[in-house]
Amino acid sequence: MCDCSDTIANGPSPVTVGPNLTLSNLYASNVFTNFINVSSLQINSVSGTAGQVLTATGTGSQIYWSTPSGGSVRTNLSGPSIQVQLTDYYIGCNGTGITVTLPLGSTVPTGKIYVIKDESGLATSSPSYRFTLLVSGSNTIDGGPSAQIITGYSAITVLWTGSLWSII
Repeated sequence: MCDCSDTIANGPSPVTVGPNLTLSNLYASNVFTNFINVSSLQINSVSGTAGQVLTATGTGSQIYWSTPSGGSVRTNLSGPSIQVQLTDYYIGCNGTGITVTLPLGSTVPTGKIYVIKDESGLATSSPSYRFTLLVSGSNTIDGGPSAQIITGYSAITVLWTGSLWSII
């Protein structure tokens, strides 16, 4: 057992803890996860699911569960409004005149990428057929409040730089 108020030094042996581990006010550096075996771990009262990893925002102590390799794929989405989720990676839209809203940048890690695609092939420059990508709060996409898909089967890929959404 380990008293978590003590320092755990790097060493050749794994650290063994009980079946449940609660940590608060913890600072960790140089942690090598191949030496840590935990049977149950909750972050902010949430247990991860199979295949998820812990992700840090890089700004303070915020950590959360995320799906590696980008996130989830949602296809054939329709409706006038779609809200992008933190766990999303690919948003495939089917229809016309759809507005897709990105999450507030401060809630996603720097480097987070989203791909938004017109799967229907119906997008045009006509206001009733274009797809509009909106930001939340005062965030911007390449300096503006929105971006548009105006060509059928086109996609927009955006990356959160830590201060703005950038089309890549």
